[in-house]
Amino acid sequence: MCAKVGDFTLLNINDCVLEDDKQVHQIKTKINSKNIDVLFTQFSYANWAGNKDDRETRKKYAAKKIHEIERQVSIFQPIYTIPFASFVWFCHEENFYMNNGINKIDFVYNHLSEKLDTTAIILFPNEQWDIRSEHDSTESVKKWMSSYDLNIVSEKTIKSSFISPSELIELGNNYIKCLIRNNTKWMNLFLKPTNIFIVDHECSYKLSLNGFERGEINQENCDISMSSDSLSYCFKFLWGGATTRINGRYQVPKYGRFYNWKLYFQTSELNNHGERFGLKFIFNSLYRNIRRKIYVFYIFIKTNENNY
Repeated sequence: MCAKVGDFTLLNINDCVLEDDKQVHQIKTKINSKNIDVLFTQFSYANWAGNKDDRETRKKYAAKKIHEIERQVSIFQPIYTIPFASFVWFCHEENFYMNNGINKIDFVYNHLSEKLDTTAIILFPNEQWDIRSEHDSTESVKKWMSSYDLNIVSEKTIKSSFISPSELIELGNNYIKCLIRNNTKWMNLFLKPTNIFIVDHECSYKLSLNGFERGEINQENCDISMSSDSLSYCFKFLWGGATTRINGRYQVPKYGRFYNWKLYFQTSELNNHGERFGLKFIFNSLYRNIRRKIYVFYIFIKTNENNY
């Protein structure tokens, strides 16, 4: 969102997936302003970022956000930058571990102030800043750091509810009936059975277009591991799977194929947007997959070009 107010230009790019310089330049060209006075941006991850024992992945996700800010500041050249989106914490007992890799605001403020050509503005709730005046962010940073220490504690986490096997099976079967009703019949060519390990049931289940039933696959070979509470949410709401991929209340077992699970809930997400599983979705998925692989290869070449 770009807002032009008098002589000031304010730009909010939170949740915009800007993977390369070209995309940022396109936005800058479209804005067509001499200066961007204030840039509002995200400064840490807010989605699933690896299994419990994979802190390195969370560090990479966090570092990626810093690199994105560096790209944005370099191209947009804002006078002021407000890192405002990421004051969240993972507050469920199943995702609390993901707090151990987040970018905290003291680090972000120092990085912006010391490494980038912009003035960092940090605001605490109910605090106001006049764009025409200077602002001392040090006190705001102290308040936020105190808030981190006070609130991000395991004692405040939300606990899971237990959903009985019979109720979960009923929800799963209703979900499959909904998919069949809302999508093309030949989606069975793409939606392969997925094995789900339910940790509080201590057993696996199989989800397919034939229904949802108990399985016999061990945990490390399942496509996903989660609680009955988390899976029931995926079954109850068309957006449930998409929400779960953000809140991170699951683990990805060593030998499973997470995409098998993901495709079932991407399909209901399509339905939630008023679309159907069909040729358009398949072609778009293939296009995104190819584009992602090309981008990864491009980054690999750029990273290693000095070695050639």
